Amino acid sequence: MHKVFLCHASEDKPVAERIELALSTAGYRVFYDEQSLPPGGDFHARIEQAILECDLFIFLISASSIAVGKFTLTELKFARKRWPSPIGRVLPVNLQNLPTKEIPAYLTAATLLTVAGNPASEVRAAVESMFAAAPRRNLRRIALAIAVVLLALALSLTVWRFRRGPTVVDGSIASPSAFVTPSLSAQEALHGNWIENSAAGDERTYIFSPDGSLQYSSASTSSSGRWSMSGRTVKAELNDGFARLAGELVEDTIVGKGTNNSGRTWSWRLHRKRN
Repeated sequence: MHKVFLCHASEDKPVAERIELALSTAGYRVFYDEQSLPPGGDFHARIEQAILECDLFIFLISASSIAVGKFTLTELKFARKRWPSPIGRVLPVNLQNLPTKEIPAYLTAATLLTVAGNPASEVRAAVESMFAAAPRRNLRRIALAIAVVLLALALSLTVWRFRRGPTVVDGSIASPSAFVTPSLSAQEALHGNWIENSAAGDERTYIFSPDGSLQYSSASTSSSGRWSMSGRTVKAELNDGFARLAGELVEDTIVGKGTNNSGRTWSWRLHRKRN
């Protein structure tokens, strides 16, 4: 059962009573005067607690309810404390068609209901419409939250794969059992020259040929080998299998680890050379 708090000035009590009756008949639990509140305790505290527990706050706007010093403005303050934005939570009902400039700004931030005929019927229809729209708003929020989570997971996975490099088993990287001619997609992904900057500051060049051969050169040495690619994982052998490399291709960078027959392992990073 939805809970509704009906805020009104004492001068507007006859209208408030008809609205309360219309809402109660529709199955809503309405707090609209002291008799609607739980017994005992401080009156102000009970009012604030009732507003904290309600699902919808209705404010009957009249010259009396927005007059300086009225307790209705205190109730409005409690509602604003709970909902900084009134949209979907506060229903301002303009009973006397007061100019917008005379109405508290918090209320005008929501859609005003200006009564043209029967206040009780119009308020009931507006309340039913707001509660009917609430599940759709919740579904949109849930869908948006799921989309944000999935995007965050995708970004995290990309960063994780970029940073971790290939899987190392027992301190070494297994060499591919057989190198076959790379697929056309792999050839396209690795075309051109790739550069590695060593810790010593020298530049090393890798050329991944379409036939699966690999050329490696630096200022002081050169070597050849084979390469293959599965998914985004690039594997290579140099010097007749003495050194083995494995890494993940992320855009124009390959990040991975290497090992050789002497038991040495190292991290390596290649980036595509731009002309």
